[in-house]
Order: sequence, then structure tokens, then C-alpha cells
Amino acid sequence: MSQENVELVRRFYEPATSKAELLTAMPRTMEFCHPEVEWTSREDGLTYQGREGVREALERWLESFAEYRFEAQRIVDCGGGDVLVVGPEVGRGRA
Repeated sequence: MSQENVELVRRFYEPATSKAELLTAMPRTMEFCHPEVEWTSREDGLTYQGREGVREALERWLESFAEYRFEAQRIVDCGGGDVLVVGPEVGRGRA
């Protein structure tokens, strides 16, 4: 199962690194998430539920950046079903 998790995470990050690419890939990316996925935003403290709710929240968050990019440089199997993604995340806010 560990290698399967690493491959799943690799495919999750694979298609996009820039803001525009991430936004374009968002519907496909959400298909990798469990239908009942939850995401708690550090910015507003709210919890978003389901693929559609999380997608909308992530798109709104990405739109707050003039520029944004992320590159998964290393994906590490940590055991127990956990996977660590290492890479630079760089953004410049709109304000």
C-alpha cells in the first residue's frame, strides 16, 4: 500500500506547478480526494467539506495570489499510510 500512496500523491501533484496550471487542473485534482474530504483553512478557520467545497475554497485561496507556484521535489513514504511531500511553495499576494 505504501508505494500505491506515493504514486497517488505523485499523480495528485503531477499536472501543475503554477497558479494557472493549478486552477486548470483543479477538477481533475479533486478526483484524487475522498468524496467526503475536509479541509480546514488556516486563514479563516473554517472547515470546507466534500470535493466541491474544498475545490471552491482552494480556488478562492489561489485567487488571492498574484503569483503562486509549488513544485513537489520529493515524495517520501513515511510508513503507516503517511506520505511526505517536500518542495518550495512561493507566492506573491494581490495586496
